[in-house]
Amino acid sequence: QQKNSQETTRRGVYNTYSIIKKLERINTLVVETESATRGYLLTKDTAWKKILTLLHIQVLDSVKVIQQFVRNNTRDQKNARALEMLALKRAGYQNELVNSDAVTKSVLHKVRSDGEARQITLSIKLLLANMVQEEEKVLSERVAKNEKDYNTGVYLALYGCVFAFVLVLAVLSQLNADISLRKKAEEELIISEAKYRNLIEN
Repeated sequence: QQKNSQETTRRGVYNTYSIIKKLERINTLVVETESATRGYLLTKDTAWKKILTLLHIQVLDSVKVIQQFVRNNTRDQKNARALEMLALKRAGYQNELVNSDAVTKSVLHKVRSDGEARQITLSIKLLLANMVQEEEKVLSERVAKNEKDYNTGVYLALYGCVFAFVLVLAVLSQLNADISLRKKAEEELIISEAKYRNLIEN
């Protein structure tokens, strides 16, 4: 039972750590999409369009991975769904930019620093920061539980060793007592035989 508890806690620690790393990866991808957007707007180089498309695919794929990791946690599922909705909305704005032949005023308005796309990006970053903070809290709790389970396991093992050692000592002591009694009985039998032999002979 103790071993199962430790294994469950270890798996929890690994999963939580993996979620944090994946959330950080999504944040990095979001920052890269912003850079790619600025790159395209400044240079009008269409190579940026392909990069933007690939980055958004990676963001959405990463969000799906997060959803798989948190499928058993209602709070995290809610956050993951909100993250997906924001990512899809942001991708929609980026697709407008990517699919238009020329950068229109409407698209520029959405992707500029105070536009809707920028506001969604800030919402994504805020949500990611909150999710990371929650996961780090869960991680620290799970690490503490893992240490506690490990220490409990060590103590149980030590108690088991001490108990086994005491048991062996008790068995050895009992064997020693039995051997001593047997020797004493044999000696008394020899003395008794010698007395009877003496009696009979005399």
